[in-house]
Amino acid sequence: MTIVIPPIDPTNFVPDYLDQAMEALAELMRESRNRAYFVKRGPIIWENFPFNTYRRACSIGVDHAQLFGAGGEGQSIPEAVISLEMAARLDVSMKDPSMDDRLQAEFRSDAREAIYRLAGLTNDVGDAVILRFDWGSAIGEEFSSADLSIQGLLAQFALNV
Repeated sequence: MTIVIPPIDPTNFVPDYLDQAMEALAELMRESRNRAYFVKRGPIIWENFPFNTYRRACSIGVDHAQLFGAGGEGQSIPEAVISLEMAARLDVSMKDPSMDDRLQAEFRSDAREAIYRLAGLTNDVGDAVILRFDWGSAIGEEFSSADLSIQGLLAQFALNV
């Protein structure tokens, strides 16, 4: 028995621009605060991260993404939920380190700026990379760990590419 793989019908194919969007988001985060962030696509092991070299770090991930639109291939535009995990070292010179509210505000500001800029991104032929941005889905959650001496913000949002 021979298996025949049908060719993709280019008239019924939705291209995947998620990689372009993730690369652009990484570059937008790198540009934040005069390149203050170390940016990585994927997880960062905070316990081993060299905060002495980089004051701030940002991990970018895709929490989940549809492989096809809701109606199947070519029927609608796939949605993805994206995460930005930003962190910095807690001030360990204090006896009982606490979160720096000014730094948390900067994390929120940096995430908002990158997301706004990403939402308006176009490719080299002038087409929008992000077809729909779900502004109501954008959330931010503070986190901290006294054991790891870090504080940060996890920002999540949904978009269609």
